[in-house]
Amino acid sequence: MSIYTRVKLHARITDDGDHAEVFDGSPAAHDLEDLIEWADGVGANQADLVFSDELTLSASANEDIDLAGTMTDAYGTAVTLVKIKLLIIVNTNTTDGDDLQVGPAASNGCDCFWADASDRSIVPAGGILYLRAPNGLAVAAGTADLINVAEVGGANANTYRIIVAGTSS
Repeated sequence: MSIYTRVKLHARITDDGDHAEVFDGSPAAHDLEDLIEWADGVGANQADLVFSDELTLSASANEDIDLAGTMTDAYGTAVTLVKIKLLIIVNTNTTDGDDLQVGPAASNGCDCFWADASDRSIVPAGGILYLRAPNGLAVAAGTADLINVAEVGGANANTYRIIVAGTSS
């Protein structure tokens, strides 16, 4: 089985208000495009393992995503990352305040994308967390392989989608 990874992020915001006109009188456009295309493999700009799922947390609940243990791919094969290269979490809840908090687990946390074990990223309702490291960040099975996702809005269950890509060596 081969993995081909393609992620395209494109944002365009056009500001056509009175204050937005640039020197030629046209509206101001703000563009950002990011495209990654990774082949199957374990080198830079490559990935050979992927996990994706849609998960639901009850109000005020949290769960650990084990990057080197309990994840399985679409075919039921264990996904054991040695390096993580891509983490995408989409908070599908649209109720304002029903946020997710993502970061290293309290025990055996992988602080790969965060400065230290206490750091967290907030994914607001309707928000997306998109983190990538083309060369990969180390995952240490049994000691630094857990990412915690917590529902911090309190009153409602929260469904989120997750994609993790990385390498087996």
